[in-house]
Amino acid sequence: MFELIFFTSNRVKTQHAKYLCRDFNIKVINFSEKTKRANYDEPRIDNREQLLKISIENAIKQANLSGLGKNKPFIIEDTSVDIHALSRKYKKEYPGVDIKYWMQQIKFIDLDLELELLGNNRSVTIRSDLVLYFPELSDLPLYFTGTTDGKITATDNQFDTNVIYPWLDNKTFNRWFIPKNETVVISKLPIEKADLHDFRGLAFKKLLDFLESKNVIKKKSPETPSIDSNELFDGEFQCHIIVGLTCAGKTTIAQFLVNESNYLHIEASDFMHEIYRENHGVGSDVPIGLFAKELLKKQPQAVAERVINYLSKFKPQNIVITGFRLEEEVAYIESKLSSLTSKHRIVVNAERKERERRKADRNRVGDSHSIESLCSGIVILAT
Repeated sequence: MFELIFFTSNRVKTQHAKYLCRDFNIKVINFSEKTKRANYDEPRIDNREQLLKISIENAIKQANLSGLGKNKPFIIEDTSVDIHALSRKYKKEYPGVDIKYWMQQIKFIDLDLELELLGNNRSVTIRSDLVLYFPELSDLPLYFTGTTDGKITATDNQFDTNVIYPWLDNKTFNRWFIPKNETVVISKLPIEKADLHDFRGLAFKKLLDFLESKNVIKKKSPETPSIDSNELFDGEFQCHIIVGLTCAGKTTIAQFLVNESNYLHIEASDFMHEIYRENHGVGSDVPIGLFAKELLKKQPQAVAERVINYLSKFKPQNIVITGFRLEEEVAYIESKLSSLTSKHRIVVNAERKERERRKADRNRVGDSHSIESLCSGIVILAT
C-alpha cells in the first residue's frame, strides 16, 4: 500500500482526499496525524505561484524536521476562487487564493448587492492546485490543477452540512457555488453529481493518473475481497451476536461470556465512532447519531466490514458482538464466518422504565447522543 502524506490542517480536506483515492491502493494520511507535529506555515499572499512555491518549501523543511526524511512523498493543496465580475473590478483574480480569509469576512447580502451593481454577472471559476513532492520521481515538485465553472447562487439558502461527505458543507464557498448545468449549490447535490463538478477531484484525478502511469499505485481489484473469511475464520467456535435497545442488557451478557468463558467481545459502536472521527474529527457540530443514521442508510455494511477486518487480526476463537442495529450487518458477519462456526442471534429487551434507570445510573458521556434515538429510523432485528 503506497502511503501519501497530506500536509493540511483541515481534517475535512484529508477525508475528501481519502474519498477521492478510494479506488486505488493508496493510503492518504494527514501529516499531523503521522508525526504529531504542526503543519507547514502558509504565507498569505495574492500571487499563486509564489504562495505554492513558498508553501512547498516550508512543507519540505517541516517534513525533514519531523523525521520523515527527504524522500517521503507528500502533497499540499490550495483552493482559489475567481469571481469574474469582481476580478475585473479589482484588476486581479478575486478573491483568488485568499478565499479562506475572504469567506470569514464577507456576508452574502453584501456580495449579492455588489454583483447586482456590476451588472449581476455571477459567473465564477473554482480552482484546486495540488503539489506533489516525490523526489524519487522528480527533482522538482509536480503540479496538478482542476477547475470547475459555474455561478453564484441568487439565494443564500440555509441547509445542513452533508453528514457523510462533509466537504459538501454550509461554511465554505461550496454553499454559494452552483456548478454549470446545475440548479442548486454543489453542497446540496447528490454525491454522484457533486463528484462530476469536484474541482479538487479533477486535480486528484490527474495526480492519480500520473502515479498509476509510473507504476506507483494501481486500482483495487473489485473481484478480490480484502478478506478471505474461510481462511481467517475456519474452525469450530461460537459467535454470539447480541442486539437490543440501549441499556437492555447487551453489554452485561457480553461481559458474562468474557468473564466466564473467555469470549472475545467486540462492540460495533466503537467502529461507528471511529468512522465518525475520521469524517468529522473531534468537536464537530454534526451529531454522531445523525451521522450514524445516514451512514447506515447509504452503507449498511460499513461498520460490519470494519468488525471483520478487526477480527482478522485474531486467531479463531469464541466471540460475542454487540452494537449492531441492522439485519444487513448481522447477515454480513454471518456470511464471513466458516460454515463450521456456530452462529447465534440473541435479542435482549427490558422495560422502558428499567432501561431509563440503567441509563441514568451509568451516566455515560455522550448518552444524550445515543443511537437509541435512531430506533424509529433503523430496522432492529426482530425477535
